[in-house]
Amino acid sequence: MLKSKLKTFISYACFNLKLIKLPYKPKINVVELTNSCNYNCFFCPSNGKSELIKKPISRDKTFMKFDDFRLLINKYSSLMCEVNLSLHGESLLHPQIETFVKYLNQQKIEYVLITNGSLLSKKHSRILKKYPPKSIIFSLYTIDEDKYNKLTGGNLKNVLNNIDYFLKIKNSKTKVSIRTINIPFLENDREEFIQYFNNKNISFDLNVLNSWAGRVDIKKIDKNTKKHISVNKYCIEPWTRILIGCDLGVYACCNQCENPLGNLRENSLEEIWNSEKYQTIRKNILKGDYKANAMCKQCDYFSITSNVPKPSYLFFLKKDFLKRILYSLKLKKIPDLMKIKKE
Repeated sequence: MLKSKLKTFISYACFNLKLIKLPYKPKINVVELTNSCNYNCFFCPSNGKSELIKKPISRDKTFMKFDDFRLLINKYSSLMCEVNLSLHGESLLHPQIETFVKYLNQQKIEYVLITNGSLLSKKHSRILKKYPPKSIIFSLYTIDEDKYNKLTGGNLKNVLNNIDYFLKIKNSKTKVSIRTINIPFLENDREEFIQYFNNKNISFDLNVLNSWAGRVDIKKIDKNTKKHISVNKYCIEPWTRILIGCDLGVYACCNQCENPLGNLRENSLEEIWNSEKYQTIRKNILKGDYKANAMCKQCDYFSITSNVPKPSYLFFLKKDFLKRILYSLKLKKIPDLMKIKKE
């Protein structure tokens, strides 16, 4: 954990010193088990049928092979402080989910799971109790049955039963969050949503919706797009972490849904991390010309930890740097994104 915090500081320093070739290896933030999903949420770019989707994700659906996963862990476990097993799919769809989480447990690597909860059977709940994730996030959105069906096409009663059972038997080490989004369609649901899970020892992820870098027409959901959109001139993610897809493609962020920067079947992580493609992305961000990057061109994602001020050699005197130190040491709580005014 201390090593991870030190790397966070080093990456922030390298960004402000305007380095594009980096003297360290990245944090592996995501190892995607599958990009397949059993849901068709109408605001998700994986759903090519929704009228909201302007450009669906076209990456071929596949499942990570355990042999690839094992080699990945064996080679790069030191870069995985807390690895998310979800990116563009439902991890519980993977037929070998127990084999994967068992191996992580054996290697003492903490993991996070994001799930819609529909496949969290009693069998899966017991697996997650035996090999507990550090945290699990349920993408639930509402407890109104009709609205839930319109949003996801799923069965709310089934999901609530699954969550209730999991909460009863889960390992005490696992933190549970329930996620919703801030759109007019759900604006009257929040109080009931929170009340349903009151006294169940969970936290709430009350987030805003972004357009997945222009893939989703959020104007059709909410005319007040100001609360959703942030102009990201400067982003530190290409200095801090990478995401590994189920096909072993390496991605800079979750909005880079296709055209990976490299593939671990062909190149080492170190080669990809300081490749010409990666250095060009960093160079454009440092110049404030993020739109020159295809993956950044229409990005409106806002994160208190990813979005940063213009690079400065005097960064250590800035309030932003001090806040990041406090966040990293957990001496200051990261605020609710819905309460942050986006500049």
